[in-house]
Amino acid sequence: MIEFSSLHADQNAFLVGRTNHPDHIDPRVLRGGRFSEKIEIGLPGLASRERLLRKYLDGVALGPDAGIRALADRLRDQSPADLEAISNTARRFAFNRAPDGSGVPPLIGADFEKAVQRVRGIVLQH
Repeated sequence: MIEFSSLHADQNAFLVGRTNHPDHIDPRVLRGGRFSEKIEIGLPGLASRERLLRKYLDGVALGPDAGIRALADRLRDQSPADLEAISNTARRFAFNRAPDGSGVPPLIGADFEKAVQRVRGIVLQH
């Protein structure tokens, strides 16, 4: 383990970190001279959310009220990790609706509503 205070100019140190909650980082860690760069990657736009949802829902049938475009629009404040978790959770809710447990029926809007509430604790905007 290396300490920040023991680094010298002739030493190379490369530190990579990531968070979905930069507001929870202790400001003392980010004060001047500690890091040369801070790169912030924002939330995905509509087209990126559509691509991510297509990837996460590949091979899963969607009901008429759960189109990719509409979902991407309704999930606009979600990170890629959140979109994946919501997709997987919606799939589990749909599986629980299967009458005989023989497979995953088409995912419907209600599956995503419950998934968002479970994953993020929020209600989707219509």
